[in-house]
Amino acid sequence: MKPENYLSWARFTWWNYKRFASQLARLIDVNSVKRILDVGCGNGLLLDELKIFFPEAMVIGLDSSKEMLTVRDQTNQVVVGRSEFLPFKDNSFDLVTCMYSLHEFRIKKAIKEIHRILKDKGLFSIKEINCEAPKWTLFYLECILNLFFDKKTVESHMRLYQTFKTPTKLNQILSKNGFKILKVKKGLFDFVAICIKN
Repeated sequence: MKPENYLSWARFTWWNYKRFASQLARLIDVNSVKRILDVGCGNGLLLDELKIFFPEAMVIGLDSSKEMLTVRDQTNQVVVGRSEFLPFKDNSFDLVTCMYSLHEFRIKKAIKEIHRILKDKGLFSIKEINCEAPKWTLFYLECILNLFFDKKTVESHMRLYQTFKTPTKLNQILSKNGFKILKVKKGLFDFVAICIKN
């Protein structure tokens, strides 16, 4: 996937980033959050929204692709790195987010690393495609993807969406790796889960 194409797609769906950040701000005590890490931040549009809704927090993005991080000018700190080997100290973040990226990681290893870098009672928020969504919603998503990406990329991603973890399965993995889910909010396309480090 070309970073330029993904940036166009992200800008087209800008409201989704704002919605996720605003949901978090409504559900979390904004003043208690001093350091935020977005894992799999891509081109960094979510970082900008997090900074708006958490203005006192240091917001950092991490992605494995330097090209994704540099496709646009960044106003927040970004780091090239992998979710399975996070280059941060233990207990150093209040909030970690993953928006449409957790499925791309070695999930158990990534969750263990996120647990390690979160402070006690730190929060981990996940936004993912709901693979249990009605088929018409995925067809609609495929039609929109075709506006921005080539056929091979779209077909690959539509196959990938079928392999996403359901909220129930994700809850099982999180529970076995030191997290408790506080809230799950399902939408037509996706779901948001907010977890706390045990």
